[in-house]
Amino acid sequence: DEHRPGAPVTLKRHKSNEGLGFSIRGGSEHGVGIYVSQVEPGSLAEKEGLRIGDQIMKVNDKVFDRVTHAEAVKVISVFPFLKKKNVLIHLTTGNRLHSSFLIDY
Repeated sequence: DEHRPGAPVTLKRHKSNEGLGFSIRGGSEHGVGIYVSQVEPGSLAEKEGLRIGDQIMKVNDKVFDRVTHAEAVKVISVFPFLKKKNVLIHLTTGNRLHSSFLIDY
C-alpha cells in the first residue's frame, strides 16, 4: 500500500503520549530538505506508508522549504501534541534519498 507521491499522510495519535514512529534527517543548515531516516516497525508511520528516504514537503500548514532540523522536529512532534492535532504530512517519493546518505549523514 505505497502512498502516492505528494499525497498527504495523516498520522492520528490515539493516546496523547503516543509517538508517531519515525525519525528525520536533514535541514536547511545542511543544505538539504527534511527526509524520513527511520520508520519503526508496527508504528503509525509504517501503517500509513512512510518509507525511509521520503522527503517531507509540508506538515499541517507549515511548508518545509528551507526549514531547519530543529524547526521540523517542533512542527512534527511538539506543536501537534500541544494542540492535540493530527499530523498531516505531505511527502514526495520522487526525491527519495539513497539510504546511505541517511545513515552516514
